[in-house]
Amino acid sequence: MIVTLTLNPAIDRYVKVKQISRIDVTRVLEVRKDPAGKGINVSKVIKKLGGKSIATGFIGGTTGEFILNKLADLKIENDFIKVQGETRENIKIHEVEIDNFLEINESGPFIEDFSVNALFDKLDELLNVGDTLVLSGSIPKGVPVDIYSKIITNAKRKGVMTVLDTSLILLKESLNAKPDIIKPNLYELEEFCGKTLNDDTDIIIEARKIVNIGINEVIVSLGKDGILYISDDVVFKVSVPTVKIESTVGAGDSFVGGLCFAYDNDYDLEEKLLFAASVATAGVMTPGTNPGSIDEVNEILKNTKIKEVLI
Repeated sequence: MIVTLTLNPAIDRYVKVKQISRIDVTRVLEVRKDPAGKGINVSKVIKKLGGKSIATGFIGGTTGEFILNKLADLKIENDFIKVQGETRENIKIHEVEIDNFLEINESGPFIEDFSVNALFDKLDELLNVGDTLVLSGSIPKGVPVDIYSKIITNAKRKGVMTVLDTSLILLKESLNAKPDIIKPNLYELEEFCGKTLNDDTDIIIEARKIVNIGINEVIVSLGKDGILYISDDVVFKVSVPTVKIESTVGAGDSFVGGLCFAYDNDYDLEEKLLFAASVATAGVMTPGTNPGSIDEVNEILKNTKIKEVLI
């Protein structure tokens, strides 16, 4: 079973405009509201691909009820911990005339210690040997920055594979627990190592430093330039076809969802990477955080390429 953890879920309000005006009213062309947060996005992708997952984390207020109702509509199994306060609402603005995306994210509710303790109990109840746990995104106020580290340590004791997709402080605090897979994007990796990475060689060198501390697989997403996969044994570069972009929000989550689905269905390594990259590419062709269809994924897969990188 795949369990996705979203400690700071959200409603994503996707707003499409021609261009933001600084001197006049900006007219909205389209608006939609989606249940979101990185782990929830992963669960949506897995469901779209025909797989199963359980989504968990903290949820609260009327925005939380909206998310739970939408997950029920999507038939995504979930088991969230109810908390005081309102789950956040984020705004994603797409300026179509200049193809620019602006993201405005709230911080989320304050989480009490007893709710954090309840989360550990919940995960202990949900997770079993052979499961996959996806830990994604930011944390709300009140949650300690080492929470992912503690969760990963507990999960690995139970024989659970852990996939971590977060940034900077949370990433640094979590690496000591040695998650099996991490998936930074290029910006996040540059933040982590504190310098600009100018080419694939620079990226591979920094990613290998992370592998050397005991992380099995580092997967760096490069946007339209595909992904780099780095392990102790091999480096692969996956290149994806050019597509019409509707929204880049959630593209990394689509990759993680495709990857976990591929692991759950025993794809070999190269198949996993090709499939996950194709799922991510299909995701950017849809508005908001909606996953792409399996037909779109299969069509993109025909033109997605992988090669081993020797340096």
